[in-house]
Amino acid sequence: LENKFVYASAGAAVARGDINDLTYAAPQPPQAFVRVDVSEDAVVDSWFCGERRFTDDAVLAATGEDETDAYLIAPVYDAATQRSTIIVLDCGDLAAGPVCELALPDDAPFIPWGLHGAWSPAANGATRATEHV
Repeated sequence: LENKFVYASAGAAVARGDINDLTYAAPQPPQAFVRVDVSEDAVVDSWFCGERRFTDDAVLAATGEDETDAYLIAPVYDAATQRSTIIVLDCGDLAAGPVCELALPDDAPFIPWGLHGAWSPAANGATRATEHV
């Protein structure tokens, strides 16, 4: 099964597709999500989250058969406010920006940048992976 697109976090210069920017090939903080057309080796769609905001690991939630029939869901950390939000982007039009942005509650206002999630059946009271609580 061959995919046409890859979704990834990227730096601002990559998201703009600005190969003349001196930072293009350099390591950049992840401040955007991009859709790369693998056959063209090119960024074909992108969303920049803003200055002093940083993207983190995303998950895709399929809504149909095409690769663009999905939502990209991810936390975004805002260094200026020290708060995180959960953004939802339409994979068919990343540039349109979030279709939804969820604020976290005041008693837990941010997700530590770089935090990776894991599912643990024991945390939910299950004794094996196939058991549901």
